[in-house]
Amino acid sequence: MESDMESSTSTPAEPPTTSPPHDVEATEDEYALNSDYEDSDAGSAECRAASPDAGPRFQTAANDVPPSATARRAALAQKKQERERWNHVIDNWLELEGQDLTKLANDTKALKKMRKDGWETDPDHFPVHEEFPGLYDGAFGPTAEVLGFAESPLELFLFFLPRKFWLKVKKESNQYYNQKLPGRMEAKFRAQTGDNQLTLEQIFANEKRLHKKIEAHEILQCVGMLLARMLCPHTRRLSDRWATSSVGAIPVGSFGRFLKRDRFDRIMRYLHFSNNAAPEAATDKAWKIRPIVETLQRTFRSGYQTPPILSFDEAMVPSRSRFNPTRQFVKDKPHRWGTKLFMICCAQTAYCLRLEVYCEKNEQQATSGPTPADDNSGPAATLRNMNAVLPPKQDGVYYAVVTDRFYTSIQSALQLLERNVYSVGTIQTNKKGFPPALVQEKSKRPKDIPRGTTKIVVAKSAPQMSAMVWFDNTIVYMLGCGTSTSMSTCDRRLPRTQGQSETIPCPSAMKAYHRWMGGVDVHDQLRLQRYSLQMSLRFRKYYKSLALGLIDIAIVNSFIVYREACKIRGEPPADHADFIAQLHAQLLAIGPAEFVDTMYSPGPATPTCDDASSTSGRHRLEMDDEWVEVNGIRKRRQRQCKVCTIRKTVRSKRQMTRFYCAKCSKGSKR
Repeated sequence: MESDMESSTSTPAEPPTTSPPHDVEATEDEYALNSDYEDSDAGSAECRAASPDAGPRFQTAANDVPPSATARRAALAQKKQERERWNHVIDNWLELEGQDLTKLANDTKALKKMRKDGWETDPDHFPVHEEFPGLYDGAFGPTAEVLGFAESPLELFLFFLPRKFWLKVKKESNQYYNQKLPGRMEAKFRAQTGDNQLTLEQIFANEKRLHKKIEAHEILQCVGMLLARMLCPHTRRLSDRWATSSVGAIPVGSFGRFLKRDRFDRIMRYLHFSNNAAPEAATDKAWKIRPIVETLQRTFRSGYQTPPILSFDEAMVPSRSRFNPTRQFVKDKPHRWGTKLFMICCAQTAYCLRLEVYCEKNEQQATSGPTPADDNSGPAATLRNMNAVLPPKQDGVYYAVVTDRFYTSIQSALQLLERNVYSVGTIQTNKKGFPPALVQEKSKRPKDIPRGTTKIVVAKSAPQMSAMVWFDNTIVYMLGCGTSTSMSTCDRRLPRTQGQSETIPCPSAMKAYHRWMGGVDVHDQLRLQRYSLQMSLRFRKYYKSLALGLIDIAIVNSFIVYREACKIRGEPPADHADFIAQLHAQLLAIGPAEFVDTMYSPGPATPTCDDASSTSGRHRLEMDDEWVEVNGIRKRRQRQCKVCTIRKTVRSKRQMTRFYCAKCSKGSKR
């Protein structure tokens, strides 16, 4: 075929001897665009004009080439030139920058060639650079916005799960009650036996008389009660919390002081977070908890400045329910069955910046950012979530992410490097582009190789990237971008000894991995191994258990911010149990006034000043938009409450508030 093609392109195509019919006559543009020869001028106007047998239809000047044909030839020439440039780069393994890194990540043939000769094995030719050059060294941690609420555990909790969210939960719970009401009443009607049976209308009337709409503050009071049960559990049954008499050393229940048992049961029965009738309910496996996830994604990001080093890993929200469509099995986790979350945490404080529910590979929500070259769920999730939390790209400013072998690949590392993100992690040897020279036959270290032996290779096209094999008791494969190729040391336990350890050599990348990988694991320990709202209670409905697991994550983030704020204020470190105890007490004290924008002030029983009459009537509360800095912490200004001042009976007692009525204040908030 190639010889036939070459012979056909060497001479111009002869024009037809007879004119075609009028209805099939082609224009010059159509003839040029439909030419069979992309690399020849057989269909060009110059060739047709030079032909002595060309008819009048083909007689045209050389400078009258149609624009579409010219643009097409220019595009083909540019494409050919780019292909030649790229082949030259790959053949000589020139250093890549910018978009060429992503181009290499998407070029399967180039990655195959990279396995063979794309790695430098001679240590004398390794580049010399410090670890993570250009790593971001600016401020990071809790934002000024969230630090303004850091004096109160409740305000921190409501920052991450705001009042608007709980108003939505109230709306969806009442809607869910209305959706289930006809079916429940009909089932109750059919279940009647004996004489004096009620009609369906009477059953509906009784239900309407007994039921009260669920309120947002009642839902938060239920959360506070569950926190109390978590701190001080009665493991026999939840109803013991409403016991009216003590038995020996077992005290009476205390929950009845805050909410009646039947009311608590009704609220928890109809607790709901999304509309079952929405179209997304049929396609989104995580639709039942989607509002919580979206709220946490937004508030977690706004509450923390991106740190220089992040850890990315999966976390489990325990759930063994077979009705849970997002249930996964992860054998290496303490809770092997549950909903898997992709989480990005600060490597230093374990604060969760973003979470994403895993809903099968082909159902992950599309987000802005580059298309992942490695479409496996792990590396694709790393790239997707990193793009969601990183600030805009700046020249010379880099961040770093630490992953394990399920989320590391050469393709994702190249794409992250283009985004000014270094990556460090263990890696599987079957990933595209990984050098086979490092792969060992067995997974255990041979006895003739000393423990701590390391072999390192450096990518020729990306000198920041290095792959290595480290001989511990088991053989560990690593991939590092931005890490140094120098060696360090680490302490490892000796086998079959009682805690004895030895110092062995290790690559700098391995030491960085050991230091920074635990961010997600520490967050899981705070959530599941200390105090877990989810693990303190079981539900028949799987999504309620998942919702409590997500609330646990919000509580852990609140505690981390509270702990960091204590450090800033120079106070002693915060205690986790004390924080939860304060939070539960504040949740139980919440009333309906926390969730209304418009309320009626009761007015003083005994007016004491001329302006007392102005406190009665209709008021619209607004939050003070002024901010002050107290001990280096930015928070909203608080002033003395006018209503409390009029009604107070103790002279020294003062009540401060951030809210005021603009109409009554008449321009002055004092």
